Amino acid sequence: MEKKDPGSPRHAASSRDLPSRLQDVWNGARARLGTGPAMAGTAAAAALVLLVAVVWAVMSAGGGEPPAKAAETEAATEVPSASPSPSPSPSPSPSPSPSPVGDGGGGQAPDEADDDAEEEPTEDAGAGSAPEPPGTGFYRVRQEASGLCMTLGPEPENEGRTVTVLGHCEDAYPDLQWEAEDAAEEANVYVVEMHFDDDTDCLGVDYGGDETGLLMAAYGCEWVDTQHFRLEPLGGGGFLIRPSSSEHLCMGMLPEQPAEQGRAIATAECDAGDAEQRWTLDG
Repeated sequence: MEKKDPGSPRHAASSRDLPSRLQDVWNGARARLGTGPAMAGTAAAAALVLLVAVVWAVMSAGGGEPPAKAAETEAATEVPSASPSPSPSPSPSPSPSPSPVGDGGGGQAPDEADDDAEEEPTEDAGAGSAPEPPGTGFYRVRQEASGLCMTLGPEPENEGRTVTVLGHCEDAYPDLQWEAEDAAEEANVYVVEMHFDDDTDCLGVDYGGDETGLLMAAYGCEWVDTQHFRLEPLGGGGFLIRPSSSEHLCMGMLPEQPAEQGRAIATAECDAGDAEQRWTLDG
């Protein structure tokens, strides 16, 4: 009769370590199943399953956690290292508001700045200022458009008569004396005396002087409207020359004739922007 293995004492099971307890389980299984090869294989598989179950039971009873779960627990309990948060971008400092024009940065009140800016305009004495009409004297009459001066020459298509034309200033003839008429109803009105070598006449406009295209020539001085001329000052030092016989006519050129040497001077509709009607008096 086969003797049965009495096994290990029961009272010592709780105090033995886990490998010894597993060995006892293994030995008991082998004793119950036998020692044949087939039975040994079956016993080995059953022992392996039993071993896993025992290990799980021990771990669940407080002997520890499964390795995977323990690793998860450890990872969860770790304090994550704080990733460095990017430094906040510096907020741009506000651009300074521009100071009011005229303030100069000194905090001057706008009303005060406006008061300082409002000054009495000074008279422009430059090239754009209007000239003062000249006093009585001898002057050459120079046209702005051509730079030529009033002189005498033949009438267009009538060489037997002499009228005023444009010519070189150094050759201008006769001498012209502009006499201010104090008794005239309008200011800056002159009689133009034409001093020839043996006679003195006055400048006058043909045919009553109240139409465009009328020529000018030497007439016996009678001091009538066709022999009175008013200087109207313009910017840049020039004048319009208006015959007193008309309110809208000025000294200019014949229509569609260029301002060239020998061209006749005639009445034209006043136009201050027309350089052919802008004249200077050179002393």
